[in-house]
Amino acid sequence: MTGITSPAGMFTYTHNLGTGGASAASTLISHLSLPNGAFSTNTFDNNGRMPGTWLTNSASNIDSSVYTYNVGN
Repeated sequence: MTGITSPAGMFTYTHNLGTGGASAASTLISHLSLPNGAFSTNTFDNNGRMPGTWLTNSASNIDSSVYTYNVGN
C-alpha cells in the first residue's frame, strides 16, 4: 500500500529502503504527500532513528526538526 484516501483527500507515501544496509523495505515512512500539496520528508540513520524531518509546500520549507542522539544509546 502506498496511499490512502480519507474525507480530507488523498495521502501518498514511500518507505525507506531499509536500515543498516538491509535491502528489504521497511515500515519507516520517508516521504508523505498531503492532500493540500505539502509533503513531509523524513531521514533515518542505520539504526532506524529519525535524525530529521521537514514539512514543505510547493514554495518553501514550512517547518523542520533535526535531532541528535547520545552516542551511547
